[in-house]
Amino acid sequence: MGSRFTDEIPWLWVFLCGDLMGIGGLYLLYSDPKIQGVTIFHADKGFMMKLRKKLIAKLREIPDVDVHLWKPDYHLVVIDYKGREIAHFHGNNELDVRLSKDIVKRDELTHAVDRVGHLSRKNGGRWLIVRFTREPHLEKMVRFVEMAIEVRVCESA
Repeated sequence: MGSRFTDEIPWLWVFLCGDLMGIGGLYLLYSDPKIQGVTIFHADKGFMMKLRKKLIAKLREIPDVDVHLWKPDYHLVVIDYKGREIAHFHGNNELDVRLSKDIVKRDELTHAVDRVGHLSRKNGGRWLIVRFTREPHLEKMVRFVEMAIEVRVCESA
């Protein structure tokens, strides 16, 4: 099995099955051209769920934020600010955040390339799909939610 890595791709996940480093299972190969390195992760089935739980705990520390299952779809976890949706999860490591078109344009934000939710959604709208795959990404996710709160506050004023 071969994989190509180019300098144009900021990061690339490749899934490998088999016995690597003496431990069988699924592995994630992470290539980052900026540091010119490759990192190998063992894909613990619960790892992404643990990251999501950590993110939810951080989000619940924000005043007036509620994280809950959306009814009638009990598989969709929604993040509300003062009773209004500002974000929701797609799976265990993807966040769909409601910002504004101006913020998305100003900060040149684009959807995660390897997203699982809303594959036909074009860049430039008010909703932005972002992914988190490692613990250091969680603070960035919290910042996106805080930005969404700022948008809601401005809309309410």
